[in-house]
Amino acid sequence: MSENTSLFETQLIGERVTLRLLTREDAPAYLDYLKRNAGFHEPYSPIRGDNYYTMETAMNLVDQVQRVTNDQQYTFGIFAKGTGQLIGKLNISNITRGAFQNGFFGYDMDEAQQGRGYMTEAVKLATGFALYGLGLHRLQASIMPRNIGSQKVVERVGFVREGFAENYLYIYGVWEDHFLYAITLERYEQLYGKRER
Repeated sequence: MSENTSLFETQLIGERVTLRLLTREDAPAYLDYLKRNAGFHEPYSPIRGDNYYTMETAMNLVDQVQRVTNDQQYTFGIFAKGTGQLIGKLNISNITRGAFQNGFFGYDMDEAQQGRGYMTEAVKLATGFALYGLGLHRLQASIMPRNIGSQKVVERVGFVREGFAENYLYIYGVWEDHFLYAITLERYEQLYGKRER
C-alpha cells in the first residue's frame, strides 16, 4: 500500500466530529446523505439529474483510492461523535504541487446539523491535515456572496478574503460570483502554533 492510500487509516478526531476518507463501504450512508439533503444543497451545486442520486453515483464518489493515490482529491466524511452518523463531507481537491503547493476546499453539511459548529471544527481539522499531513502551503475556498454561513466558517478558522471573482462557477444553471478565501501555512501557525511537518 502506498503512503497516500495508507491515509485511509487516518482519522482526524475533534471534540464533536471525526473525519476520515470515505470508502466504498460508506456508499449506502453517503447516498442517504445526498438524498435527504438534495433540496437544501441544490442552490449551491451544479444541476444534477435524478441519476445522480443512485447507488452507482454514490459508489463512484466514495471509491477514491485512485484519486488519493494520484494526489488529486481527498474526500472526507464528517461523522458525529457518539452516533457515528455521516453529517457532512469535505473535499481537498485541485491540488497543485511544485512552487504552488495549493489545494481547494469544498464542503457541505446536513441541513439538520446546521448552526452547531460542526463544520467549523471539521474545516479546522482538515486545514491542519492539508498543511501538515499533505504538506500543502496554501488552501483556497470559493464561496458565493449569499452563502453567509460558509463565509463565517472559513473566517472563524482563519481564512482571509483575498478577492472577488465575477461569474466564477456555473452553479444550478447560473454563473455565480464568488468571494475567494485562502489560508497559508504561515497564517495557520500564527493562529494555532507551529507543528512538525
